[in-house]
Amino acid sequence: MEQECLSLHVSKRNVLQSKIRRYRLDLEEQRKKFNKCEESFWESRMREGGIDEEEEKKTELRSRLLNVNDRMENHVGRLGNVNRVAVETEMTMTEMATNLRGHREVIIHGLEETKETSSLLNRTNRIITLLHNKEYFNKAILMLVIAMLFLIDILIFYIKFLKRRH
Repeated sequence: MEQECLSLHVSKRNVLQSKIRRYRLDLEEQRKKFNKCEESFWESRMREGGIDEEEEKKTELRSRLLNVNDRMENHVGRLGNVNRVAVETEMTMTEMATNLRGHREVIIHGLEETKETSSLLNRTNRIITLLHNKEYFNKAILMLVIAMLFLIDILIFYIKFLKRRH
């Protein structure tokens, strides 16, 4: 029942764990009552004188067996607690692994976006460099055209000026 309780949702688990604790306390109380009743039974038999030596040995063996059984039940309870802690630890580790997996996916996605951004930035830098080079080339052509126009203007002016003199 405890194992099933551990696999439930936290709100339901707390309610069931409190019931399990109450059941355990009731069980311990019933065992104590049983042991008291058994002791009183054997004491009354001894007072009546109906117990001989052999029966006394049997009683002693029974009490030893009951003590061994009680100790075994205590150990089983401890093992149950250890098992519960192990299951809770496993659940915690599973949640942590899930969270880490999610974080890993976020990091990988961020890395891919960074690579894509870097690639786009490199392309932009190449385009800017090309535009910058074309700008210088266009300026050089413009200067050449201006120089040619200036020379043509000088030539036209010289020809006009010379024709008037002749």
